[in-house]
Amino acid sequence: MRLIAGLLVVGITACGDQSQPDTTGEAAGDSVPVAAGAGQEEATPAQDSVRDAFVERGLALTPDALQDLVKRAKPPDSTTVESKPNRHEPGRTDTLSVLHYPGIRISVHKAGGSEFVTEALVTDSRYLAPPVKIGMEWSEVVRLFGPSLESESGEPRYSCVSCDGAVEPVFFVVTGGRVTGVRFTFYVD
Repeated sequence: MRLIAGLLVVGITACGDQSQPDTTGEAAGDSVPVAAGAGQEEATPAQDSVRDAFVERGLALTPDALQDLVKRAKPPDSTTVESKPNRHEPGRTDTLSVLHYPGIRISVHKAGGSEFVTEALVTDSRYLAPPVKIGMEWSEVVRLFGPSLESESGEPRYSCVSCDGAVEPVFFVVTGGRVTGVRFTFYVD
């Protein structure tokens, strides 16, 4: 379970804007290609351990704390909302909301009477557990975690190999050779 919930919910409501620049509009040419490192094709057991721990607990807010933030904390700086058909019940419409807070962007899927946090894009290190920090060299992440997998979006991604349950990969936004964002995903069916 992802830890350190209560303190950071309070921190979000109390802190001013200490966020890093929004990286969602970066040009494709600024991104760093996914690389396994100096000839390394597989992660070592030590890298597996560090990577799996970060994938599971790297976000310093639990999904429940994120949900609490969405429901009870101060309003977001901005919100975008999109409607789309429910994939399980034709004729029903779901709402996808993206809530922008300083240093973190939270995506919420509303279906019927339920709300589910589906992802959190972190652009401020205060929401990350060590060893990852916003601004660190991408090569250091590869050294710590081993080679990444490439996602459909082209973002490097890591998954927890030793974890049970649904796969909830973590994606890295890399610009100019540095980590500018970390996107945590949460399984929702």
